[in-house]
Amino acid sequence: MTTTHDDNTPTLRELLPISPGATAGDWLTDYSGEGARSLEWSKHDAAGIGVAVDGWQFVDGRVARCVSLYDTAGRELTADDARQLGAALLEAADVIDGWVAQ
Repeated sequence: MTTTHDDNTPTLRELLPISPGATAGDWLTDYSGEGARSLEWSKHDAAGIGVAVDGWQFVDGRVARCVSLYDTAGRELTADDARQLGAALLEAADVIDGWVAQ
């Protein structure tokens, strides 16, 4: 009996659903040699600094979530900027708290 491989068979990566509410990037090979893809649930940019609720999904199905800051290099914030950034961080934290409550 001959066994054949169907090249159209979905891989494990293709079968993993995207975490609810997230947008996903392409699958990459992570530092451990396994696969991972970036996920983003929401953006809360303020004062010229990117604030995102994002993370990674791994090929074993685990999802790591966090609040990330982007475009912070060389940034000096006024008091008003700092207040705006603080409010954006609180909004992002509320998104994560909403998952814990569910």
